[in-house]
Amino acid sequence: MQRPTFNNLYAIFTEGGGVQELISSTDTTEREYIEGEMIVHCDDKDQVWAIVFEDTDTAEHVRQEYIDATGDSNVEVKPTLATSVEEHHNYRLYRYDGEWEDITHKNYIERMLVD
Repeated sequence: MQRPTFNNLYAIFTEGGGVQELISSTDTTEREYIEGEMIVHCDDKDQVWAIVFEDTDTAEHVRQEYIDATGDSNVEVKPTLATSVEEHHNYRLYRYDGEWEDITHKNYIERMLVD
């Protein structure tokens, strides 16, 4: 059985990105994606995988590995929305329990629970 996926995630951004909460006149809160550049993985077949996380601890660990490897410390972990990932990108999802999974864009959206 495939595990469900979620819209509310975290990603490592090199520029911009994240989400902001907007409160409407009816006191409801909506989340809006802010355009940005997130860290991605490109495989040997030139497929692009958006690297996303269910928790901030794992995201911060990978962020530090990125800084160590590149020397670029101008990266931030920010909340994001899975629905903001472009359709030609897939997902490399790091789960809160230490597991990770590569999921095609179509399959990720099909498995997504509303949150």
